[in-house]
Amino acid sequence: MGNIPDYYKRINIYFKVGVLKILLIGVDSINMPVYTIGKGFRELGHITAILNAQDIFSICHDFAYDLYEYDVRKRQIKLSSLSKIIDLDTFDMVFIQQLWLHTINDLDIPVYYYHSEPQAPVTVKNATNVGLGYVEAVNQLKRFYPREFFSWKTKNFLWFGVDPSQYTPIPDDEKIPGVHFISNAEHRPEATREDSPYWSRNIYMFREAILKKFEKDIIVHPYIDYLEYTKLLPTFESVAVIHGNGCYPNQRAFEALAAGCKIEIYHENEMSRYAYRLLGPMTRENILANHTYLNRAKQILYEVAESG
Repeated sequence: MGNIPDYYKRINIYFKVGVLKILLIGVDSINMPVYTIGKGFRELGHITAILNAQDIFSICHDFAYDLYEYDVRKRQIKLSSLSKIIDLDTFDMVFIQQLWLHTINDLDIPVYYYHSEPQAPVTVKNATNVGLGYVEAVNQLKRFYPREFFSWKTKNFLWFGVDPSQYTPIPDDEKIPGVHFISNAEHRPEATREDSPYWSRNIYMFREAILKKFEKDIIVHPYIDYLEYTKLLPTFESVAVIHGNGCYPNQRAFEALAAGCKIEIYHENEMSRYAYRLLGPMTRENILANHTYLNRAKQILYEVAESG
């Protein structure tokens, strides 16, 4: 197998097995980080199994709850309760992406929680390790969840990434000129309709932002299926990456660079610029070397192993 990096040795020492079995919770679409990080785990030779929120709601009738009960009673599901639908004793680790579903970790294996959404509550209590998806997370969580924050063995940034196998760059002379933007408002269908006030208001904001910074117009595309998006993206000369208040590196930036596009980033504030500076050069070479979901999978395993 050649030389094995030191962190692989550390992982093998900690887990005492060469091949890990990892349970992924929160996979609701193929473009979610938990799904693509799971693919990274598998590329490293590990085994994964998937549970999404709907699995839990629909199968575990005795302890599932509806959104009304969640909002009013703040009910929580113990992770050990999932043994009703899956054999937890066979797993070495759990990876959970932030859900609108509160869980309590009462397992004796590492539970890595990915807190990805700004202004959202911590939805996994007693996680062993945490990945922070946005710059303000450190101050926010330290202020509002101090007991949880200081109990986590590790709490490092876990940025979005990219699966480069999804994109096939094409020669520059075959690309569609101009700066392009594709709506990602999948969960708000009304936002993709040009006669919608929501659509009109936001597209106006996007255009104004680009015009103000780059003195050029933007070609706006409505939301399309993610698989169609992966095919269309490499055909663009340049892609607009537009930030609002979320101070985290946008997944669209990683995807555009992996697809061979240029990117033009509009930053809402200095915190957004800071988030990108943490990544290093925004070049295709740097993204493919350091910011794939395979890199993220390695980071997670290394942090868990190092924290003991």
